[in-house]
Amino acid sequence: MIRFQKLYSLVLGILLFQASTSHAIDLRLRPESAHDLRITEINKGWQLETTGSDPFVVTELSDKFTDENEVLEFEYLCVEPIKNPSIYFGPPITAANKFDLPTIRQAEGWYTYSADLTIAHGKKLPQATRVLRIDFGSKPGVTLQVRKLKLRPRSEKEIESIANGIAIENQKKQSADRITNYLASKSLAIIESVQMGKELITVKAISDDSTSVPKLVEMPVEYSIGDKKQPLPVKFTHRFVDGRIVMEFPRRIDNRDRLHSGFALVSPNNSAEAIDYRTFATSFDPPAIPVAIPPKPRNQKGLSGVSDGPESDLKELGISAVTMNLVLNRFVTETNGPKRELIPVDGKPIYFNHDAFAGIDQLTKLARRNNIVISAILLIVNKDSIGPKSPLIHPEADGGVYTMPDLTTARGAGVYAFVLDKLAERYRDPTSELGGITNWIAHNEVDFHSVWTNLGKQPRAVATETYYRSMRMIHNTARMYQPGARVFASLTHHWVQADDGSGRQLSPREVIETLQRYSAIEGDFAWGVAYHPYPESLFAKVAWEDKTPTDSFDTPLITIQNLPVLGRFLEQPSMRDSQGNVRPVILSEQGFHTADNSEEAQQAQAQSLIYAMNKVRSLPIVESFHYHRWLDHPDEGGLHLGLRTEPSKTQPVGTKKQAWEAYRKE
Repeated sequence: MIRFQKLYSLVLGILLFQASTSHAIDLRLRPESAHDLRITEINKGWQLETTGSDPFVVTELSDKFTDENEVLEFEYLCVEPIKNPSIYFGPPITAANKFDLPTIRQAEGWYTYSADLTIAHGKKLPQATRVLRIDFGSKPGVTLQVRKLKLRPRSEKEIESIANGIAIENQKKQSADRITNYLASKSLAIIESVQMGKELITVKAISDDSTSVPKLVEMPVEYSIGDKKQPLPVKFTHRFVDGRIVMEFPRRIDNRDRLHSGFALVSPNNSAEAIDYRTFATSFDPPAIPVAIPPKPRNQKGLSGVSDGPESDLKELGISAVTMNLVLNRFVTETNGPKRELIPVDGKPIYFNHDAFAGIDQLTKLARRNNIVISAILLIVNKDSIGPKSPLIHPEADGGVYTMPDLTTARGAGVYAFVLDKLAERYRDPTSELGGITNWIAHNEVDFHSVWTNLGKQPRAVATETYYRSMRMIHNTARMYQPGARVFASLTHHWVQADDGSGRQLSPREVIETLQRYSAIEGDFAWGVAYHPYPESLFAKVAWEDKTPTDSFDTPLITIQNLPVLGRFLEQPSMRDSQGNVRPVILSEQGFHTADNSEEAQQAQAQSLIYAMNKVRSLPIVESFHYHRWLDHPDEGGLHLGLRTEPSKTQPVGTKKQAWEAYRKE
C-alpha cells in the first residue's frame, strides 16, 4: 500500500508539472477550407451548418503545438447530437493521424465539450502538428454554434481524476448499487409518520410489543442512501398507544436543525442494521404566522421572462401564472457588511446577503398587483462572485450553466438549507402586499444535468437520489411556512433515454418513477412535474410535424404533439399520490421559433401557439402553460421564441408578433 501511494504521488507530480508548464492553444477556423459546411461568424464565435454528409473544416493553431496539449475543448450549443465526430492532426491529413471524438451531445444552452485525445486512443499526438481538421459527423442539416475552440493541457482536477479513475468509478458504482438495491427492497414500513413541529419531532411507528423499545437513528440530509456513513442515534421519550409507539425528541440538537433529516428504526442488537426504510417529515405543524392557502391560477395561461416586457401585457394577455428565476448564489457571500447575516455552519465564515431580496420583491409585488401565481425556479450558477468553490455548488460540478447544490457535506447542506429558509419565510404568503411564491421548481431540466443541473459524471441512481434529497429540502422548508406549498421536478421533452454510460443524462420518465418510489417508501410529499414539451427541434417551423414522438409510454420524446401521453402516464393509479390524486403538472417552459420576422414565420409561430393551447385545454391536470419567452433574447443560441421581438433603442420592449395577438385571444 505504501509503495502504491509513493508511485501514485510520483505520477501525479509529473502530470501536474506538465500541466503547469503548458498553456492552451487557440484554434482559428478557416472558413475557406470548409467542406459540406456553411460557416458564419457570430458575436462570440461561429455558427456551423452541415450541408452534406462529409462536413469538416481546417483550423490554424495560435501557437506552437506540444504533445501536452492533449485536450480538445470548446463551448457549444446544438439542439441535436452530432455522432462520430473526429479530428485529424496535420500536415498531412491522413488516416494515421485521425482521432475519433466522443459524441457532441445535445446542448440547448452553452456547454463545454472536452475530449482527452491521448487517454481515449493510447497514442501520442503528432508533434509536428501545424493544422487540425475537425469533422462534424455525417448528417446534413445540423446547426452547431461554437466558441472558445482550443487545445489545452489537462487540468489538475482531470489529472487527479485519471490517477484515481478506477477507484472513483468503482466507488460510484457501489453507491449506485446500494441505492438500486434499497429501492428494490421489501423492507417493512414500520414508521407511519414523522410530524415536524417547531420545537419537537414526533415519530409514530407500528409496535406489537409494548415491552420492547426499538432504536431510532437519524440520517442528516447530507447522508446519501448510497453512502456507508454510520447513522446517528436518537434519544427520545416514548409512549405506547393502540399498537403504536410514539417517540418524541427535540427538532434541534447541537445547533443542528433536523428538519431535513430522515429517520429509521434499527435492530436493537445492531445499531447499523436498519429494519425500516428511511422516512422524512410527512406532516408539519401549522406556521407560526398564519397564512392564506395560495389560490390556483384562474386559467392555464402563463409566461416566463416577466421582468422584460410592459406590465400592461399581463392583463391584456390574461396571464395568471409566471415563472421566475431565483439565483441562489446572489444570497451568499464571503464578505461581511450591512444587511449580511452569518450563516451558522462550520468552516470559513459565510454570510447571507439580504440585499439580494430587492430584485425578487419587485417581481413578487408585480405578480400580486396582477393576481398572478409565481413558480420560482431555484438555480445555482456554476460560477459566481465567490468563485467555483462556493459552498452552494456541488463539489463535482464540472461544467454546465447551473449546478446541483452541495448535499455531500454538512457545510454545503447547511448553507443551502439556510438560504431556502430565508426565501420560504419571506415569500410565504402570495396574498400579502409583498406577494409570495406558491410553487418551487427544483433547479432546471435535471435529466440534462450536464448542462442545467451539473453534478459531474454520476451513475443515474446517484444523480436521481441527490436530486430527490434537494426536492425534499425545498418541500420541507416551504411547508414549514406555507401549508399549500409544492415542489416540482424540472424535466425536458426527452421522455425515455437509454443509459449510455456517460453519467451525463437521465430519462424524465425514470426521474418521475424514482420520485414516486421514494415517496412510497420514505413518506409522501407534495411534488409535481414541471415539464418542457418543446418541439422535437427547438428550431422547428411548426409544433405539429415532429417525427419521433409516439403515443406510447415508451416514446423517446413528449412534445406538445403527443402531450396526452404525459397525462395518461400520471393518471395511472401507480403514479398517484398517497391520497389517490394525480400529481400536478406545470408546463413551465416551451415556445415556438420564428426564423425571421416574415409574415410566414410569424403565422407559423401563432398557429403553433394556438395548436398548443388546444392540447393544453384538453388536459385539466395541466395547471399552467408558461410560454417562453415574453421577448426574444439575444443569448439563446439563435432562437427567437418571444411573443415580442428583441428590444432595440427605438423599441425598448420589442414589437408584438402575431403570436402575441393569438395568445391574447386564447
